[in-house]
Amino acid sequence: MLKVYGMPSSFAQETLGDLIDSLQIASGSVLGLSTGEISVFFPADLVQRGLGEELVCFVDGLFEKPERTRSLRRTLASAIVSKLSMFVLEYLPQCGKVEAIINRFNQDADGFAVWERRSG
Repeated sequence: MLKVYGMPSSFAQETLGDLIDSLQIASGSVLGLSTGEISVFFPADLVQRGLGEELVCFVDGLFEKPERTRSLRRTLASAIVSKLSMFVLEYLPQCGKVEAIINRFNQDADGFAVWERRSG
């Protein structure tokens, strides 16, 4: 799950939808996941001052697996920063910084549950 903090709320849904697609494709490519397996959220900020000046993306819930090495996690962070910085260059001239922070999740040690609606 990707959570991008610092995004102004003034963007059209289509613009943010394109960014979501871009982040899902880039992240999925690095992790070997489909876009449907990657959630992207833009949490609302209670303080409006400074929004758009810095974007921080937290990757939460990334299951620890042997193939998800430090190098792969760095590649993931770089891919996310690349996509966000391209967005910044087009839409956020006031933004001076983009960060990505990868938080791993040990599914053997930590709690985890999923519910999915079944179609059909």
